[in-house]
Amino acid sequence: MATRDLDRLAKSVKAHRLQQYPSRDAAAEAAGITRNTWKKVEEGQEVRESTYVKVDKALGWGIGSCVAITEGGNPVLTAPGDDLTPAPPATLTAEAARQAAFEAARAKLPASTPIGTSMRSVMNSWRSCEGRALCGMTPELRRSPVQPFRRDRNVT
Repeated sequence: MATRDLDRLAKSVKAHRLQQYPSRDAAAEAAGITRNTWKKVEEGQEVRESTYVKVDKALGWGIGSCVAITEGGNPVLTAPGDDLTPAPPATLTAEAARQAAFEAARAKLPASTPIGTSMRSVMNSWRSCEGRALCGMTPELRRSPVQPFRRDRNVT
């Protein structure tokens, strides 16, 4: 990982904070962090990644701007009122999940297999010559690697 230029970030944060807030306390309150944490950022000390995101929002920068500054870039300014929160993850209903699972399973079946066919008939179809040819299965590969133990064998 590249070395971060925290002094560059500190200067940039302080310069923008002085334009927008009368004090560190006001900036820290707007960011939802403590005054001491804001002070650490302005003094070039390492803080948590989540703190940088809060500083970005308080200064009106796009999320990731603090990290970009430490890597030699510039902050991305956002328009007032822009919603910078990530969109919530899509929720999947039980019916949609069932339908997706059904479609995925149906896609794995051979095209000639009607829906509702028993698993036994599907397996018998697979074991046929056609099934082995489709899957690259040879008689050698079909044999189980572990042979069942038989008592009538003479082991010497």
